[in-house]
Amino acid sequence: MSSTEHYQNYINGQFVAAASSNRIDVVNPASGELLSTIPDSNADDVNRAVAAAKTAQVEWARKPAIERAGYLRRIATKLRENVPALARTIVAEQGKVMGLAEVEVNFTADYLDYMAEWARRIEGEVITSDRPDETIFYSVNPLG
Repeated sequence: MSSTEHYQNYINGQFVAAASSNRIDVVNPASGELLSTIPDSNADDVNRAVAAAKTAQVEWARKPAIERAGYLRRIATKLRENVPALARTIVAEQGKVMGLAEVEVNFTADYLDYMAEWARRIEGEVITSDRPDETIFYSVNPLG
């Protein structure tokens, strides 16, 4: 890398400075090259991120499962469009070989597609009730 990137936290849809000015160096384990720095986030930063995620979850849960699945597919598509760049980052930060890094990115995209397919599946159990002439149907949809 020609210049060192200095990243910020991403909370509630925007990049924000961490509560602390302390930074963590991200170093290539093979060469020792400084790749970037990231915030040394503290409990306040984590609490802000968790609170934002909990707030966002309410609206997200209101969306139909098939709509949420569409977002997962879009993310998978973007991952596949950026395999070389993402794989290079994995190689630089973790020291993996390029072939394994590419597999990791593609596998992640495949997994997102797999999970998106659950929007159209309903699974569950039929449970015998303690009461006569009653059956309990229990269904589970991981996305809904």
